[in-house]
Amino acid sequence: MHIADYSTDILIAGAGPAGATTSIFLAKEKIAHIIIDKAVFPRDKICGDAMSGKTVGILKRISTNWQQHFLDAGKAVVSKGIQFIGSKNNDLSIPFQATDDNNGNPPGFVSKRIDFDNSLVKMIDATYANFICDCSIETIEHITEGLLIKVKHGGVAKTIFAKMIVGAEGRGSIVAKKMAGHKVMPAHYSAGIRAYYSNVAGMHTKNYIELHFLKEMQPGYFWIFPLPNGLANVGMGMLSSEVAAKKANLKQLMLDAIEKHPAIKKRFEHAVLEGKIEGWGLPLGSKKRPLSGHRFLLLGVAAFFNGFHEGVEF
Repeated sequence: MHIADYSTDILIAGAGPAGATTSIFLAKEKIAHIIIDKAVFPRDKICGDAMSGKTVGILKRISTNWQQHFLDAGKAVVSKGIQFIGSKNNDLSIPFQATDDNNGNPPGFVSKRIDFDNSLVKMIDATYANFICDCSIETIEHITEGLLIKVKHGGVAKTIFAKMIVGAEGRGSIVAKKMAGHKVMPAHYSAGIRAYYSNVAGMHTKNYIELHFLKEMQPGYFWIFPLPNGLANVGMGMLSSEVAAKKANLKQLMLDAIEKHPAIKKRFEHAVLEGKIEGWGLPLGSKKRPLSGHRFLLLGVAAFFNGFHEGVEF
């Protein structure tokens, strides 16, 4: 017999978009479970912040009135297309839909992750989900009946017994390392930085997101995504192997583009950096890896379901 502080059939590790969505759909099927996260919400997440039409489709399945949770009160801007801008400022603009007739459902939107993730977490159903914050995994042990997971909850050592664990903790997933043997591979990893700027000029009237493929940033890109209240998410990403090979300083590359690139610098003449330029690393889905196995399943970034941006975005 196992001795544990908590016992469950299913433990979800991580309450970001992948983990929280899993919890919500388990509750819809009346399946009891535990979901844990090392953070206390609301918490920020370094990210591009753009959500695709596929995200909208999932949110519609979660709630018929999803918009009031995610779009109201200045939490997001609806984005209706994407701009690809080449190194010579040649532009290809593509709308997400042929017409604006979308039955009230936007084709995409941009929302700070601190707002989006917190809104999603608030929809976790306490009837079926025991949601435990400030709880991080230390070890995972196979025992006869299932898994014994040692965690730190509020700095106190606890144990959770589970028959199955869902790894949704993003990059650096303990479940992915312990259960699937995944390791960081620079050739299949990206490095990115993100900042928030106010007063960026020349934003598209329909809030198109922008991807700038500047020569000095390849293989990678510089982005400008519109946000509510006159803000923009500005950042860049590049393959980690290329960053190492070129000894690239991503922060300096981004600042050089903002200060010197002929087409970009004019747009930032009156822009103000709000907060700090922050960086993160992200595993890419460019290598085939096991995403499930005996008593485990990987989701979201832990399962490499991403591009340069994390989670459920474009």
